This record gives sequence, C-alpha cells and structure tokens, in this order.
Amino acid sequence: MNKKTRFIVGLLLLMAPLASQVAQLSHHPKTLLRCEAEITARNRYGPAMEPAAVLKAKMYFFLYHNGTGFIRLNGFIERQEKTYVLNRELHYVYDTPGDEAAEEDGGGDGYTLRFAADRKHAGDTVPAPLWATFLQSEDPRISYHVAIEHVLGNLYVVSTLQSPTFVCRRY
Repeated sequence: MNKKTRFIVGLLLLMAPLASQVAQLSHHPKTLLRCEAEITARNRYGPAMEPAAVLKAKMYFFLYHNGTGFIRLNGFIERQEKTYVLNRELHYVYDTPGDEAAEEDGGGDGYTLRFAADRKHAGDTVPAPLWATFLQSEDPRISYHVAIEHVLGNLYVVSTLQSPTFVCRRY
C-alpha cells in the first residue's frame, strides 16, 4: 500500500468509532429532568386494613423530552415482620396539559403519567398485591397527576395527588 492509501484507511479506522458514538447519541432522548430521592411510604394492606406496610427506597426519576421516562426503585417493603426486596424500573409515558389548561389553573407544571411497563429486576420479591397498595403500575389505564416544581439550586419538589410530596435532587 502506498502512503496515501494507508493514511485514508487509518483515518477511516479512527473516525469509525466516533461516528458510531455520534449515531448512538442521536437516538437517545434528551433528558429534561434526572433526579434522585429517598422515599418512605406507609400504607394499610388488604380489605381488612391490616397493619401498615412500609416502603423505603432510593428512587431515581428520569423525564425525557419525547413524552417518556422511567422511575428506578431500589429498597425494600416491610410488612408483618417480613421484608421484601424492591428492585424495579417503572417505564411511563406522559402528557402535559395544553396552554389552555395552564392558563386555567395558573400552573403548567403538571404531567399526567401512565405506566407502560413494570420491570422487575433480579432479586425483587415484592408480591403484586402488596405492590398495588403503593402504586398500580401494572395497569396502563390508570394515570397519575404529577407536579414538578424547581425550588432552589438542584432541588425539585415532586408531588402527586395519591402520595406525599418528596424532594428530588437533580444530578
């Protein structure tokens, strides 16, 4: 091979991984919000309102510009002296209210989430009926209204009608 051919082949070999990286980045949605929080929730369990079940977890919340996102939960649920490991991702789709709705309520910071997939990861031992007392993520017909408000620096307040407000730290 002559010098010119070797130079062109070498240049192509160097540029191929870079071009592949750029192509992959263009397929990933833009992240609007990525934050983490530690949550604790207590619910009554069953129709007889048995003693409370307690959920403690580290939560990672991702909101993308294309109307999708996911919540990653790592922690546990305690109920009647039993501990269940919580290790799952909850993928969702969301809608934002139109400009008319934002003018009516003075807000515009609300999202309506519908869970599209409830993915259990290795070691998740939470039974479905127990999980449903905290969140009905396995039924895509159920929607949740979520309000996100920037507070200070990298802190956001996330609140829903069904559950308490929590502070989420952007990273």
